[in-house]
Amino acid sequence: MNTKLTLAIFPLIGCSGCENALLDAWRVNDDLFNNFEIIYSPLLADFEEPDHVDVGIVTGNVRFHEDINKLLRWHKKSKVLVALGSCACYGGIPGLLNLQNIQSVINDIYSPKISLDNYDMPKLIENVKSIAEFVNIDIAIPGCPPPKNLIIKLFEHLLKGEPLILPDKSVCNECPLNTSEDKVIRNIKRFSLEPITPNKCFLEEGVLCLGPITRTGCDARCIKVNTPCRGCMGYLYNIDEAVVKFLSSVSSMIDEKSRNIDIDKIKDLTGLLYRFTLASSKLNFIKRG
Repeated sequence: MNTKLTLAIFPLIGCSGCENALLDAWRVNDDLFNNFEIIYSPLLADFEEPDHVDVGIVTGNVRFHEDINKLLRWHKKSKVLVALGSCACYGGIPGLLNLQNIQSVINDIYSPKISLDNYDMPKLIENVKSIAEFVNIDIAIPGCPPPKNLIIKLFEHLLKGEPLILPDKSVCNECPLNTSEDKVIRNIKRFSLEPITPNKCFLEEGVLCLGPITRTGCDARCIKVNTPCRGCMGYLYNIDEAVVKFLSSVSSMIDEKSRNIDIDKIKDLTGLLYRFTLASSKLNFIKRG
């Protein structure tokens, strides 16, 4: 008798990075993952979609009407439904497309000389959405890609039948560059285009780092390779509230006597602050074109 928990990986619109992160975690922890059996994953093999499954893991976001139908079907088939990755949890980077008029995007992609009338094109919904817009999620594991340690914790909790609660602290709590000293911003710098001081807080260097409002759980992996946090783990508070708090906090750090604050160096502030979460924010209805 097979006592393994059945597992299905249901992909929507994404890049397969979450599936690769899942398989990476699986590869280094056989003892844990041997308690599960993958019975459906289009990325791995041409499985027939199961009638029911113990654990359904959804990756990617909702972009087409057919995605909604798939999601509702998978929700009914799964005893436990998991949203894996920033796209499933918040809409992810593709959610930035919501700032654009979809017809203008289609016109940019396809040559006006090419007619799409003779093709059975998938029907787009108006905006990219997270899966929580359509179904109840039992467990959400954010990240782009999701951290290996959180994926392992997820399966430990699934095996025990326990809920997994994400940390309620910010990335700054595990950041190796964080100090207890008051931070002062005397300049604004564009990351990767201007030199920065090694082993110094990015914010103090004038580089916008979203660590103060981003949920921890990633072990500050980006900062440890000298890259500022971009918020892929989602925010500690309501998305728009977190952005307001961040801007307020940064403005209070600016040295009023400094003459080097060039706000124009901050390119695409909306894209920076809502890189992974715009599809789940109140800015979702604003269009640029």
